[in-house]
Amino acid sequence: MAVVSAMADALHQPATKIESLSNWTDPVALDSLFENTPEAISGPTVTFEYIGCRVTVSPDSLQIEPPTGDDHE
Repeated sequence: MAVVSAMADALHQPATKIESLSNWTDPVALDSLFENTPEAISGPTVTFEYIGCRVTVSPDSLQIEPPTGDDHE
């Protein structure tokens, strides 16, 4: 899945070494939101937390925002 690969890249670790996406969200449901979305339609945008990062997925983009550190005050 693109989210796992992108997260692994962002964390500079192999995908096999990071925590499973299914511990944070339902990857099957996430895939189903986008699998039949024509490129001409904007489709949904989903944002969730994964390994402390904010992940935003839409039909045409995937963004990962690293933790800000505000949670550790």
